[in-house]
Amino acid sequence: MRFHKCEYPQNTRAVVLNETSVRICWQRPLYGNVSGYVVKYRAALENVTSYVNVTTGAVDKCVPVHGLRPWTDYEYRVYAWNGKEEGIGSPVDRFVTRIDYCVMNVCKHGACEATDALPGYRCLCDPGFYGDACEHFDPCSENPCKTFGTCVNTSHGEYRCDCFTGFSGRNCSDFNPCLLKPSACLHGGVCQSNASHMFTCHCVDGYYGKTCHQFDPCFSSPCLHGARCLNESDVKFSCQCIPGYAGELCEENINECLSSPCKNRGECEDGINSFTCHCPPGYAGPLCELRDTCPDEVQQTDKGPFHWQPTAHGSVAKVECPYGAYNPASEYKYARRKCRLLADGQTSWMKSFQAAENITSELEFLTHDPRSIRPDQLQGFAEKIEPVVDYAVKDIKIAQAMIHVISNFLALNDSVIKEGDADGIAVEKLISVVERFTSEVVLDSGALIIENENLVVKAVAWSPKLLSQGRDFLTFSLRSNGDHYLHEDFSGDAEEQDGGDNIVITIPFEALSMAINSSRLAAGEPYRPVHEVEKGPRISFVSYRNDKFFRPARPNDKSLVSAGQVVLSAKIGDSKIENLTDRLVYSYPTYSAASYSCAFWDGHRMAMAPHHYRVLSLISYVGCIMSVVGLFFTIVTYAIFRCLNKDRSGKILLNLCSAMLLLNLSFLLGSLHERFPRLELCMGAAVATHYFLIACLAWMGVEAANMHQMLVHVFATSETCFMLKRVLIAWGIPAAIVGTCLFIDLEPYRSQDD
Repeated sequence: MRFHKCEYPQNTRAVVLNETSVRICWQRPLYGNVSGYVVKYRAALENVTSYVNVTTGAVDKCVPVHGLRPWTDYEYRVYAWNGKEEGIGSPVDRFVTRIDYCVMNVCKHGACEATDALPGYRCLCDPGFYGDACEHFDPCSENPCKTFGTCVNTSHGEYRCDCFTGFSGRNCSDFNPCLLKPSACLHGGVCQSNASHMFTCHCVDGYYGKTCHQFDPCFSSPCLHGARCLNESDVKFSCQCIPGYAGELCEENINECLSSPCKNRGECEDGINSFTCHCPPGYAGPLCELRDTCPDEVQQTDKGPFHWQPTAHGSVAKVECPYGAYNPASEYKYARRKCRLLADGQTSWMKSFQAAENITSELEFLTHDPRSIRPDQLQGFAEKIEPVVDYAVKDIKIAQAMIHVISNFLALNDSVIKEGDADGIAVEKLISVVERFTSEVVLDSGALIIENENLVVKAVAWSPKLLSQGRDFLTFSLRSNGDHYLHEDFSGDAEEQDGGDNIVITIPFEALSMAINSSRLAAGEPYRPVHEVEKGPRISFVSYRNDKFFRPARPNDKSLVSAGQVVLSAKIGDSKIENLTDRLVYSYPTYSAASYSCAFWDGHRMAMAPHHYRVLSLISYVGCIMSVVGLFFTIVTYAIFRCLNKDRSGKILLNLCSAMLLLNLSFLLGSLHERFPRLELCMGAAVATHYFLIACLAWMGVEAANMHQMLVHVFATSETCFMLKRVLIAWGIPAAIVGTCLFIDLEPYRSQDD
């Protein structure tokens, strides 16, 4: 076959299809008739040429070449031919049977870099992508896991978050505080979470707060009686008591009876936020404030009928005298009748003034000779005289007769009073009658004095105007008149009253001023200087010739108060006078060599409050016990060690400590006198206390003399029988003193209370 020469094909190019195939393309030659093409190729390092013949009439042609060796460099040329000739081959071109993936954009998300190693390229992936062709996306690159969660890429575009303890959800964005260890709920509380970042602690009893961190002191219900407990801190709380209770824990039932709400001696019974008044006979109402009344009554008299309206007991009904008064000059032109309360609780109209006068006249007659009064009559006479005081305060004649009757009672034999009034009720009524009379008697002339052989009473309406006359004190003086005392008016300086046989009580101006201010304060009136006050207090004086009305229920033959003394009392208004700067002076004549002392006489007042007695007793007992223990160890120490007791000072100290130890023991023994079955044991403790007290003082004197001798003489003297002499003096002299006291009188060692 004969070929004719043609122009070479234009624009040859090879496109590698895969590692064993390639597509070779070209364009028609510039001139010449072409019947077909021949593609010749060979491996670059070999001389064996292969070819592919292509017959076509197309202008542009591509022919695939298969069966190539992978990754081999090839050279190729394309020839055009026709029936006459074979044209010139195209310029030699090369191709490699290796795909250029970089040209194919094999790296989807990143830059491509060709390499000599398989697969012939390397993809430099953009951040977040991975895979041979950067075809996979790593969502962990965007850090989707929150709050310290660890992101794990599970597949293309998929991830898993391994969350930190307590966190959950796809991105660990949900937080469950209840999963934390230790639990957010303290003190055993149960944690419950219903939403992210939210939790609730169900606290055990006794704790509260967001994390059960606070203790509730109200858990144990310390507040009593239904009180509400309010906790203020982990340890502090307060109780809101219901009405009727008080105290830190509302443990105290408020005693509504402390304010004495019940009137007229009603007995108060405390309740819860309430009280009940149990009224005595004759009284009614919630506070016993209502008094029973005497009924409406028409009284027939020789002067005609008197109509008495219902009147409460204790009050006096008045009816204007329609027929004229007995005494036309009297300002009391009214008939009066008092309603009284009987012992059985019934009310009864009292007799009129005429009846009261009849009672006093009868009692004057029955008591004119005290020796004829029997013990069984005393109570009856006292009950009869008691209601008369209501008329005596307004009728001087009745008052004089009443005071005379009481004066006669003071002349009774002691045995009659003791037997007829063992419980003291009759005497108490008589004293009450006198005190009430002096406090309520009408003072027409500003003063009233009633004198009897055994009783003198005086009531004075003191006026501050007396200050302008230099009378800055008030006196009550009794002058001795043989066998009894009579009232004596006195005007002058208070100091001139001292001496003589007169009994005088002098009240200073300070007491009068204090009484005026107290009464004005009680009435709600403003304070005013005393000299500007128009009305002063009522001052009452009473003198009992003897003390028969004031003797104790259990008389003591050795009482420090002598029997038969004059009893003098003074009362300034209704005020309590105390803490005076100026003296209240009593002048009292003495007729014996006995020593006298002034004491405060108040039968209803204790010398020392019981709670003070308890505290002082406790302090005394503790102090004595501590002294006993200390003295005991001191004696033991000095007795054991020879170096301490071989000299004189040590021996004296041993004796002194022994005396003090025995003194404390005898004192403690004497404090138990109430438990002694016999009086002799109590007396023995008193004698021992007296003896060891003097012995202590004696041994203190011995020690003082010994120390003086040691300091002055420096060197010890060679006195014989030194300790024997001191023992005889310090133990013997106290024994002689106590023995002498026992020989003279045993009574000082007896208990006055027992």
